[in-house]
Amino acid sequence: MPHNIHRELGECKGQFVKEREKEKVVNFMARIDGKRGQRRKMSDPESETCVPTKKSKLTEMEGCRMVNVPKVAKDLWCKRCDNSISLHYVVHEQQHGVASKLHVQCHHCADIVQVETGEKKSKFDDTNLKLAVGMLDAGIGETKVNTVMSAINIPTVSATAMKRYERRVGQALETLALSSCEEALIEEKALTIEMMM
Repeated sequence: MPHNIHRELGECKGQFVKEREKEKVVNFMARIDGKRGQRRKMSDPESETCVPTKKSKLTEMEGCRMVNVPKVAKDLWCKRCDNSISLHYVVHEQQHGVASKLHVQCHHCADIVQVETGEKKSKFDDTNLKLAVGMLDAGIGETKVNTVMSAINIPTVSATAMKRYERRVGQALETLALSSCEEALIEEKALTIEMMM
């Protein structure tokens, strides 16, 4: 039976919620007050699922995304209620270059799960660093990369972000090139000495 949770909490907005949602809000309020709320029973997959409380932004998201499928498949799981979640319940997206962090609401327990679309080993996403390596390898700039990305309907990357990724990758490529040149020089020296004998 629905309850008017706002009236019970002192907010008279006239909104009705399910018993499960009421219990969730009451437990949250109890935790804020420093009291320990009763732990809510987890729902079974066969039982009725609750309707997400936040509106999905999936229809507002435009274009394609670069996605690491195994990573996203692993992250599309709610650790709280141990159920799979769906991208139909995306409530927010944070874009970092061509990578994204999706905030997806679990349709069983209404918990928000963060799903990264790519690996992140440092503060930079792998997808963005690989884009910078490809850009440097092809000998093109940020404008040409964004032209290609807009042609395939992928959100473009700002010039400052691309420069940041380029600097990060450029340092590594420079170090690699320097060590490669030193190795080639040592090998050339050894071959020259061998030829003289």
